[in-house]
Amino acid sequence: MENAVAERMNGMLKDSFELDRTFSSFEEAQQFILEAITYYNERRPHSSCDKLTPKEASERTGPLKRHWKSYSEKAAAKAEREAAKGKGG
Repeated sequence: MENAVAERMNGMLKDSFELDRTFSSFEEAQQFILEAITYYNERRPHSSCDKLTPKEASERTGPLKRHWKSYSEKAAAKAEREAAKGKGG
């Protein structure tokens, strides 16, 4: 599970922040990555934490509303709809 999270984060950083390029120095890369992570945590709202930034979400107490469904939740909802169609038809 940890590897999946790390791979997702790597992919998001590469795609959203153009980190799949060559930097002229280690310091340039480090600064760019720090800025990308700061943006991701402090400025970019996430549907998985009630459309708040991770920083805002971490400062809240209580559950946060997710604005997405996992693949298994989508599959279960689809199966329920199909089962309901079969009973009514």
